[in-house]
Amino acid sequence: MSEIRKEQILGYLRMLPKYSDNTISKFYRQLKTGFRVAQEKGMIEKNPMNDSELRRPKSSKATKEVHALTLKEQKRLVNYLTSKSYRFGSNDYRLQILISLFSGMRMGEVNALHPEDIDFKKGVVHVRRTVSCGTQDLARSQGHSHDPGYLHRCLRQSS
Repeated sequence: MSEIRKEQILGYLRMLPKYSDNTISKFYRQLKTGFRVAQEKGMIEKNPMNDSELRRPKSSKATKEVHALTLKEQKRLVNYLTSKSYRFGSNDYRLQILISLFSGMRMGEVNALHPEDIDFKKGVVHVRRTVSCGTQDLARSQGHSHDPGYLHRCLRQSS
């Protein structure tokens, strides 16, 4: 790490705008953390990421407009998922979709749930971590809870 120069980091950062802002943030955070830890461990004297020129670049990708399902579409989806034996290949994604729909949780947060994250007595799901590309990490809004309403009944039926 001591041989890495500011110009090399700038070259790397110039390559990042082709990715999404979320991906750029992850790469940039890893870079900053790596150099901070290297400095703390005495591997390098000066942290090049403290240079004001080495800012996180912005994505050149167009921001995608996201459209939420209408209430009518949500009802149709719930009716379909709860009335049929819905399978995609060998996987049954019904519960994941219902949890996401009724709690507002991201799919990565749903996939990272542990049994102890669900408090049936209080009707609360604690979001503590997320899964992204197979890697488990702390959730974006770590420690927040969802009051799942209908989700509670879905979870009870599945157990």
